[in-house]
Amino acid sequence: LDVTDPVSIRQAKSAVEQHLQGRALRAVVNNAGVTHPGPLETIDLNDLQAVLDVNLCGVLAVTQAFLPLLQSPGGRVVNIGSGEGFVALPINGAYAVSKHGLEALSRGLRLELRVSGRFASVVVPGIVATAIQQSALPKYERILATPANDPYQSQIRGRLRITRRGLRGSKPDRVAAAVQRAIIATKPRHHYYAGRGARIPVLLSRLPTALGDFLLRQAVR
Repeated sequence: LDVTDPVSIRQAKSAVEQHLQGRALRAVVNNAGVTHPGPLETIDLNDLQAVLDVNLCGVLAVTQAFLPLLQSPGGRVVNIGSGEGFVALPINGAYAVSKHGLEALSRGLRLELRVSGRFASVVVPGIVATAIQQSALPKYERILATPANDPYQSQIRGRLRITRRGLRGSKPDRVAAAVQRAIIATKPRHHYYAGRGARIPVLLSRLPTALGDFLLRQAVR
């Protein structure tokens, strides 16, 4: 399923409808995600748009397509968020913009769906070993070698270290278990946290701004 392609979304919806055979859909899980790291000063706007198209617009496009099939009452929409939906670390601003947007989208959707007895939750992974981190490594190495990014060398190296540590993170099974809880809970929560350190960004977001900024800068030194 290509969440940026309306034809692909329609085909997926048609396949699900055939499988349901008139039954209601229990849940929609939005799991697609990409990242294009880089300093906000130099990031290509096409790369920023590509991140938003998948991580934010694609989530809404899929959700809009499948909501007519979703059980009412009781249906669930589960979006995979990120700690960077609460704070913005240097050198991954495009991703943070998309995940902050996803938080707003999820909250707005949750408020709207309550009129039909449905619910929207966000699952926030901590340090979890996933393919998105593996795919990010060559992107960090590429921007590290870009002369225009020389003023940001230390921060890029810091983000590269964080990404490499992420490859030794929790297993994705913990995220899958959180998604399952969000779907089957009789009283679903607005957020589920899964994996090591998942709640740390939330705590950082509640600190005084100057202190939070200092700690985030230290994280990529």
